[in-house]
Amino acid sequence: MNPVWEIVPYTRGKGIEVHSESRIFAHFMRADPECIKAQSLDFVFTRGAKSIDPQWWRILKYGGHLVTIGPDVSKDLDHYDEVRREDTDEGIFQVYRRKQFGGRNVAHDVIPAKSVAVVRYGAYGDAIQASSILPWLKEHGYHITFYGHETSYDVLKHDPHIDRWVVQDRDQVPNEALLQFWLYEAKKYERWINLSESVEGTLLATEDRAPFYWPKEARHRMMNRNYLEMVHDIAGVPLPPMAKFYATEEEKAWARKQKEKAGVAIVYSLSGSSIHKAWPHLDALIARVMLDSPSAKVVLVGADSDAWLQEPWAKEDRVWKMAGKWSIRQAMAFAEASDLVIGSETGLLNAVGLADVPKIVFLSHSTAENLCKHWKNTKALVPHETVGCYPCHRLILRWEHCNKDEDTGVALCQAKIDINTAWLAVQDVFREKRGVRLLHAA
Repeated sequence: MNPVWEIVPYTRGKGIEVHSESRIFAHFMRADPECIKAQSLDFVFTRGAKSIDPQWWRILKYGGHLVTIGPDVSKDLDHYDEVRREDTDEGIFQVYRRKQFGGRNVAHDVIPAKSVAVVRYGAYGDAIQASSILPWLKEHGYHITFYGHETSYDVLKHDPHIDRWVVQDRDQVPNEALLQFWLYEAKKYERWINLSESVEGTLLATEDRAPFYWPKEARHRMMNRNYLEMVHDIAGVPLPPMAKFYATEEEKAWARKQKEKAGVAIVYSLSGSSIHKAWPHLDALIARVMLDSPSAKVVLVGADSDAWLQEPWAKEDRVWKMAGKWSIRQAMAFAEASDLVIGSETGLLNAVGLADVPKIVFLSHSTAENLCKHWKNTKALVPHETVGCYPCHRLILRWEHCNKDEDTGVALCQAKIDINTAWLAVQDVFREKRGVRLLHAA
C-alpha cells in the first residue's frame, strides 16, 4: 500500500502535519502551537512519531481524524473510533476518528470482490448526471463507491445505490497528481468508471485546450452529443438514463407542506455556475405572473450569492425569496413537488430533468440534444437566430470569451431569449397541466 494516497479520505479540510520534514499535500499546516492552539482541526497527521502528544489530538473537532504512520499509538486514545489499521513497510498505518462520547468502535471499510468505483467531481448537475448509471450497476450486483467533492456528496448522499463514499476537497489532490491517485485507487475495485471530463473538456471545450478555439461549426459537429448518453457510453452501461435526486422521506414531507402553503408554485433557479447562466428578464416574468394570477407563488432559489437578485420583490409576499435560505436539497425536493420549474442550465434543472414536473430551460452553451434530449415535460428555449455564437459548446468562466449584451449586462445568448417567448412557454405549461392554471392560460 502507498500511505500517501491512503490518507486522502481522512485529511480533508484544515489540519496539521506533525514530525515531518516536508508537507505531503499543500493544504497541510505546520504544527506550530502558537498558530493553531485555538483552532478546531479536521485532521492531525504524523509520520514516524513514537507517541501522540495530547496537545495535538485533543484539538481535533468531533468527527476529525488522527492519522499516523509508524509505531502503534492506539493506547490511551479514548473517545476515538479505530477506522483503519494496516501494516506497511513504514510501520502501522492507523486512522482514528474522534467521538463525542467514550468507548471505541472498529469501523474498517470493506470493499467486496464485485465492486465498482464511480469518479465524478464537479458541480451539482455533474453529480446528478453521474447518478444515471448507478441503478443498473446496483441491479447487476456491484458494491458502489463514489468519489466526489462535497457538492457531489450533498446531492447524492441519500442515493440508495451508493454503498461507500470517498469525498475529496477541491484540489486536495493536485491536478497533476490525480492520475497517479486514480491508478492507485483503481486497483482496489473490479471496475473503475472515471467520469471526469465526460462533459467538460469533451463536450464543453475548456479555454486551456485547443478545441476551445476551433470554429464554432467544428465544435458543434464534434460536441453536439447528449451528456447523459456520454456518461453511459464511458461507463459501459446501457440506456435508458436514470438520473435522479433522492429526497429523504422527511424532505419529501417538508416539500409537501411548503407546497400546501404555496398553492400554485413556480420555482425559479436564479443562476448557475457560469457567467452565461443568468436570464435578465426575470422581473418582467414575475410581474406577468403576479398580474395574471391572484394566488400563484414564484419561489426563487439559489445560493447566497444570488440573494441580491431577489431585492426588487422584497415587499411582495407572493414571491418567496429562498435564495441563501433553502439548502440545495430543500430546493430540489420542493422543485419536484412544484407546478413548474424554470431556469438556465443548472443543477436544479438537472435534478428534476427526468421527473414529471414541467420545466422551462434557457439554453446557453448547450443544445437541447446535449442537455434535455431525455428529459420529461421540458420546453427548451434558445436564443434568437441572430445570436451567432450559440451554441458555443464552451465552458466559459470569463467575459473575455463571452459576448455580453450591453443593455442588460448579461450573456447575449440569455438576453436574446425574450420575455414574450418565455411567457408563452409558461402559459403553454398551464394549458397542458390539468387542474392548475393561470387566469389567462385557459
